[in-house]
Amino acid sequence: MRIGKIFFYAALCAATLCLTGCGGTDVVPRDNSGTKVGVAMPSQQLLRWNRDGAYLESELRAKEFAVDVAFAGGDAVKQAGQIEEMIAEGCKVLVVSAVDSKALAPVLERAKREGVTVIAYDRLLMGTDAVDYYATFDSYSVGMLQAQTIVDRLGLAEGKGPFYLEFAAGPTEDSNAKVLFAGAMDVLRPYIEQGKLVVRSGERTQEEAAVPGWATLMAEERMKGLLAQYGEGTKIDAVLAANDSIALGVLDALKEAGYGTAGRPLPILTGQDADLPNVHALIAGEQTMSVFKDTRRLALETAKLIEAIVGSHAPEINDTQNFMNGKKVVPAHVLKGTFVDASNYKSVLVDSGYYSTVDIDGTASRALGVK
Repeated sequence: MRIGKIFFYAALCAATLCLTGCGGTDVVPRDNSGTKVGVAMPSQQLLRWNRDGAYLESELRAKEFAVDVAFAGGDAVKQAGQIEEMIAEGCKVLVVSAVDSKALAPVLERAKREGVTVIAYDRLLMGTDAVDYYATFDSYSVGMLQAQTIVDRLGLAEGKGPFYLEFAAGPTEDSNAKVLFAGAMDVLRPYIEQGKLVVRSGERTQEEAAVPGWATLMAEERMKGLLAQYGEGTKIDAVLAANDSIALGVLDALKEAGYGTAGRPLPILTGQDADLPNVHALIAGEQTMSVFKDTRRLALETAKLIEAIVGSHAPEINDTQNFMNGKKVVPAHVLKGTFVDASNYKSVLVDSGYYSTVDIDGTASRALGVK
């Protein structure tokens, strides 16, 4: 479904116009009106992709690019068709956040033959040399932030333990989920090997702990199954949830099992994206932390990257070593995420203008998540 048909998206897009142009000086001003950019987003089910789509369109239209934005509804075949259509309609640049990081190689090869520049957006496109650049957040450091929260809150570095830990990882088809899990495991592995952290389910790999599609309901069902293994009197102490939509599902399962009641505190629960329902969970003491990835900044940097490419200028790249996609090392512009919890959400999320006080004080809506 095209983005212009969706009222919520249109409202988001209008709300972002004031952000255009912030954060730096544009590349050489030029007339971009004859250049069309295709933006392929994976899904509208997650709040963050609605925001990303809105921010990207706002930034690109402000630079006078023609823009075609499409959501794939979590369907890799549909997304490939949308990209085919964008190429046929004359898009000179494609910004692609893949449903399946490995599934788009054939259509991207066509883009390469047609001379179209391809930018992977926050999900590295795998198994093809037809990707030119990558704009992303540092998923490895996000995983480390999540894991370090568990280490600090449980006092593992001081020798405390053992504690029970479970993982709720991202899906295997998302290349970021693998990197995220690796960052977390590099922090947690020593404590698991020492017996200070016990994964009672035995599901200690990303593949074993994966939640398909980052889906809240799938995370809830999986967590219910894990909790069934915990006998009376044995409590789970921490859940490393890969992102906020997964954290919501985990939280629902925990509450149904009686966690969060008197004498049975909720475990440490991580996330990322700082989605609004999860911010409310942070404030309520139900989720421990999230990692805020300011997608306004990512959209701005991506638009600047495109303008440089179209204007035959050298794009701003800050990583030329770390993103091997199986065919090539993809040059990248990488941003850092920000730790957020109940103590700093106002300064990080409200003072920056990402959310308003009305957003924070209102009632969180699961319609903005995936449930």
